[in-house]
Amino acid sequence: MYLNVGDYMLPNGKISVDTKQSLAELANDLYRDKLQFNKKYKKCLQDKIKLIVLVEEYIKSLSELVSWRSKYTKITGRELLDMIETVRVSYNVGFYFCDKENTGQVIMQLLQADK
Repeated sequence: MYLNVGDYMLPNGKISVDTKQSLAELANDLYRDKLQFNKKYKKCLQDKIKLIVLVEEYIKSLSELVSWRSKYTKITGRELLDMIETVRVSYNVGFYFCDKENTGQVIMQLLQADK
């Protein structure tokens, strides 16, 4: 089944989970692929689908991002935090973080909230 938004969704569900392997991938998507992702976020709003971005890096709180640095991008943690907040507020997108070992379990928990 092809999904217009996200990587995982229950049939006829209203929650979609889009996974990112790292903060660097998230930063790249939010910065470089901004137009593509803004279309995805708008589509979710139109279709009344709650999009959740699940990043496979564990952080306790978003404030930890301020000190984040990546060897793959010039985007600072502060810039990433600002981009996350913009998307969260503008498009009602949720952002969650987890250890890679727990990704499957967290995806199931997030999708179960749809029932």
